Amino acid sequence: SIKKYKIPTIAGGTHATVSPMDTLSIDGINMALVGEGEEAILELVDALESGKFRTDIRNIFFKNKNRIIKNNIRPYIKNLDSLPFMDIDIFDKYHHLGAYRGDLVKYARIETGRGCPYRCNYCINEQLHNKIYGHEKKHIRNKSPKRVIEELKFIDAKIRFDIVRFVDETFTAYSIEWLKEFVNLYKAEINRPMIIATHPNSVTAEKMEVLREAHKDIQVTMGVESGSERIRAEVLGRPVSDRSILKAFSICHELRFSTASFNMIGLPGETRDDFLKTIELNVKARVQTPILSYFYPFTGCKLRNICIKEGYLSDELHETDYSVSSLMKLPYFPSEEIEGLKRTFVMYVKMDKSLYPEIKKAEKDDVVFSRLAELYK
Repeated sequence: SIKKYKIPTIAGGTHATVSPMDTLSIDGINMALVGEGEEAILELVDALESGKFRTDIRNIFFKNKNRIIKNNIRPYIKNLDSLPFMDIDIFDKYHHLGAYRGDLVKYARIETGRGCPYRCNYCINEQLHNKIYGHEKKHIRNKSPKRVIEELKFIDAKIRFDIVRFVDETFTAYSIEWLKEFVNLYKAEINRPMIIATHPNSVTAEKMEVLREAHKDIQVTMGVESGSERIRAEVLGRPVSDRSILKAFSICHELRFSTASFNMIGLPGETRDDFLKTIELNVKARVQTPILSYFYPFTGCKLRNICIKEGYLSDELHETDYSVSSLMKLPYFPSEEIEGLKRTFVMYVKMDKSLYPEIKKAEKDDVVFSRLAELYK
């Protein structure tokens, strides 16, 4: 649709970063943005505005007739405070709305920094660290606490938000000094509920005691991913023990945080028994909001290549949304079993174990499922 207007079109984001050639193969896309884009986009727009179109801009791959022009990747943006505030005026009023504990709320979504200290096999961080930004020594950078608060006040003046969702992958990876300064400012100047995500290995009593002072209502979301230590270590490249996961959730509950967990189903080599361990670990951890997604073999991640090699993926792969369906063909975990456990997962975690025989029926039986869903509500 855009092609007929002869508008230059650039695609950025995760997929363009790890697979720029695939991105440029799409008819109608002229450029692929690899990595961080603020400086590259500004340079591109300046060139277009001056009428002197250039194809030598770092971080951008160009499709020029029948050839691809690959440019080098510039260094990370070291000083994130130097970036302008996010322009939220480009979104309509519904963009900021979302659900939280059964209510419709208005979210402020904000990053306090970039980078993750972990390199899980199902994530692109491994490729970012080793390949695209392999020349960088420090992958984690953060804004100053003062800058974060200034940006939140800027967003609040625009939309009057109810709750802050920090989009950082590992919020508690920052230093204790950073957290103390942030908490003091947040409590004094923002004082709204907040949601953070982090890794169990980054949760310590000292850091969480500091964070506890920011607001009375804070949700901490951590990745469990699989209840099988074997799957986590050998498949996911995430060697965190059950004990560490349970300790992290215990610290949060003792300090009266609400908790949520990220989990996956349909992992390479996974069986029903492996997934039952995921249910069991969430129960033991007393997770209040368990979240389950299908494992998705993203382009650019180690696990995708393993899945193809092992025959877990169809040759005719039709990309889909990881919240909609599984692409995996697992020899010991039939797709109908995956679907049944997917829809009953929260019931298994949150309802009494005396109901497990009924929940197992509900994996296949819609009538039983509907009855249990009403009971769950």
